[in-house]
Amino acid sequence: MDIPTGFKPNLGNVSETVTLSMGERVIPQFVQWLGTREVEMVVGQEGNEPVYVAQLCLKPDYGQAVADPIPYWFSDLLTSLGDKFNTLAWATYELPEWAAHAEIMRYHCIDDNHHELEEQISILKGWLSINNEALDACHYCIKAANLPHRLQNLRGRSNFPIQCVEQVG
Repeated sequence: MDIPTGFKPNLGNVSETVTLSMGERVIPQFVQWLGTREVEMVVGQEGNEPVYVAQLCLKPDYGQAVADPIPYWFSDLLTSLGDKFNTLAWATYELPEWAAHAEIMRYHCIDDNHHELEEQISILKGWLSINNEALDACHYCIKAANLPHRLQNLRGRSNFPIQCVEQVG
């Protein structure tokens, strides 16, 4: 069979299998990496076959009782920006198993998103702190103006529904 246009022989790049109509699972003969976590696959048993799309997933080694911790140098490359991370990304891109590069890129994307969320949370915490200080200042002014004492006639009426009214004046 001829290699479909844009595809290359699967030389161990993809370990995902394709389920055929009879329930048989086969490793595709031809693959095309889409540059994302996805790969297009052709079984390659007959001409004009459908193209299957799958997510590349790095397969854990379940033969190990416990996974070894990630070494510091690797973690440093994985979580760095710029040249350090690019070195790791390029090295995984050169590996024959495409899922390794896809998983590194997936981690990097999730880690970037994590940092963005932490930054947004930090900004919100800053605004919350400012808001709390404003509430404390208002509370102090109400107390210092002796407002509760001046409105003693409302004592015992705190169980009525709270209504938010617009400020007058």
